Parts: sequence; C-alpha cells; structure tokens
Amino acid sequence: MPVRFLIGRAGCGKTVHCLNALRDALRVSPLDGPRLILLVPEQVSLHMERSLLHGLVAAAAHRAEVLSFKRLAFRILASYGDDGRTAVTPTARAMMLRLLLARNAAHLLYYRQPETHPGFVDSVGRTITEFIEEAITPEDLDLSGDDDEPDRSLKMHDLRLIYAAYLDALGSDRLDPSQHLEVARNRIAACGWADGANVWVDGFAGFSRQERLTLAEIASRSNRVEISLLIDPAPPALGAPDMFSRTRRTLSELTERFTEQGIAIEPPLLFQAPPPRFANA
Repeated sequence: MPVRFLIGRAGCGKTVHCLNALRDALRVSPLDGPRLILLVPEQVSLHMERSLLHGLVAAAAHRAEVLSFKRLAFRILASYGDDGRTAVTPTARAMMLRLLLARNAAHLLYYRQPETHPGFVDSVGRTITEFIEEAITPEDLDLSGDDDEPDRSLKMHDLRLIYAAYLDALGSDRLDPSQHLEVARNRIAACGWADGANVWVDGFAGFSRQERLTLAEIASRSNRVEISLLIDPAPPALGAPDMFSRTRRTLSELTERFTEQGIAIEPPLLFQAPPPRFANA
C-alpha cells in the first residue's frame, strides 16, 4: 500500500531502477506471486517491454505486465467481465453531436449557427473528451461571467447543454471511449485484479484526474507503488524560472489524492546529478 516517488532529472536512472526492480522480482519467481505492473505512456509500451526482457535470464515473465492506462482499463474489464455497453466510434460520436446540435439549436446562446464555426463538431468532441478524462460533470461547469471574456458564460452554457445531452444520448447501453478508464476503476475492488500487486509508474509528465483517481485506487489495494517524476531534486534558485513546474504540480496533485485516501507516502528516492546517461557527453 505505501507509495514512493522517484525524483530526478532526465537520464539519472529512474527507468533503470524500475526495470531492475521488476527483473529482480522475476528472478525470484517468474510465474508465482502477485502481479508486477509497469505503467507507462502508450507510445513507449512496446519499447519498455523489450527493455524489460533484455538481459533477463528467467525462462518466463508471466507475472510482469507493461501497460498503458488504456491497456490497463481493458485488462481490468476483461478480468471483471463486460458490462454490456458498446463503445461508440469517433464517426458515430461526430454524428451524435451533429444531431444533438440540431435538436438543441434553439436553446444555444453563443453557438447558434455551428456551421459558421469551422471544425466545431471536432472541437466539441475534444472538449467532451477532456471533460470525461478530468471527471467533470455538466453540473461542474462554471456558468459565471468573466470581465476579460464577456461571452464566456454563454459559451459555458452551450457546452454544458451539449455535454449533458450527449451523456443522456449514450444512455445505459453505449459508452464513450474516454469512459473506459472510469468504468475500469469502479471495478478494481470487485475483481481483485490489483490486490497485492507491485506497481511501477514511469515516463509520465502529468496525469488526468481520471488517471490520478485510478492510481489512488490501485495504490489502496496493491502491495507497493513507485512513481517516477522528472524533477530536479534541488529547488530552483530564487527568482529563476522553474523548468519542472509542471511535474512539481503533478507531484502535488498525486500527494493530495493519496493523502485524501489515507495512503502512506514514503520519503522520496532522490536521484542526484550528474545523470549517468550523459556522463561522457
């Protein structure tokens, strides 16, 4: 259940630490024991699988899985069982949004003529994806005005109306692709998929709210979680720009989420300069 952050600059050994910890666990028992999960961004998952197996003497690596959040959601849902809802395709979602815009045209205050806004349907689709990923409901949208942007309240009114209509249109038998992680998170406790697991999280600059909630749910049921973050262990000089402000904010958000759920946070493991990867540069 404890969580430890791995803090260091690029090339200082955070990823090597995660891979070596996985390899050591596999050498002890490649088949039996709790799950070993390495959670990485989708675009590097194949590379990390190859890196994990490189130099591994064990005959099997059955316990270890390299997953992205998307693949993690599908693994949990496959373990729990399908809930019967069908995910809509991007084309189907665009058609649904066009239909909903036409039906609600009389109630729109700002986007009264969507056809005059090029790419409007695609833009609304991306906005809805962000709402879902950040666990924002239609009721969470702030309709108050803004002196710097007088049309803001009108825009938010329309987005709230369209978003609510879209969720209603999905009903109980359809699912937006962005909802897979939320559905999977709600099933972690029931399926026991993460119980006793050892988890390493590497390569992320930030996490959506759905991802943070998922990490907290996994951490509350796993044996141990380690999360690497690209941050200089030394604080920035007074008055100097902080190049790591985004990941520092990520660290703060994760710490807040884990603390709220009563998850123990161990002192961070600091990887000090100079980074070994660039020692001869």
